[in-house]
Amino acid sequence: MKKIIITLGLGLLLIIACRDQQPVTQVKSDIVRFNTANYKLNRPNDKVMIIFNSLNKLTNTVGIAPNVPNGIIMKQYMIADKSIITKICAEVIPLATLIKLPKGNGDWLSLNRKINPQGKPIEMTFLIKNTSLISAKEFQQIEKRILTSSSIVTFKLEVQKFLKGINYLEYDATTKYNDILKAKQDLN
Repeated sequence: MKKIIITLGLGLLLIIACRDQQPVTQVKSDIVRFNTANYKLNRPNDKVMIIFNSLNKLTNTVGIAPNVPNGIIMKQYMIADKSIITKICAEVIPLATLIKLPKGNGDWLSLNRKINPQGKPIEMTFLIKNTSLISAKEFQQIEKRILTSSSIVTFKLEVQKFLKGINYLEYDATTKYNDILKAKQDLN
């Protein structure tokens, strides 16, 4: 009886470990658990998947920008260093995975960052094609590294006076898998 319980326990650990390592696009459920985080998987269609941490508090919160005049699109006044995101992805995603990822059409990883008025990321959402091979573990590491990195969005002088009272702003950054692969090769 003791051997059966131990075997079942080890089997369960193996299933959980394999699920953490498999690409999130191959997970059938709507939630992937990794360590202390639960990632919700939203499939709006059969081509893309939206991945976000279930602890994200701003996902269902409307952005408030009381001092921004109508007609001003804040994204046009934001500046970010995309190479920081590309480098973080290169450090996290294994070379074997990067080599297998699609090139050309579908060659991208999109990150929607919610940032505070100082330009620091608060939380993020990933958008990937259903051909991606990135695992939940890798998404968690990318998220953690970006949220604690120097990846700060700066604002052009013309709009800095409108930042007071904003709860968050959104900034999308898309990086190509091919660029991540080049950055990975530069690291080695």
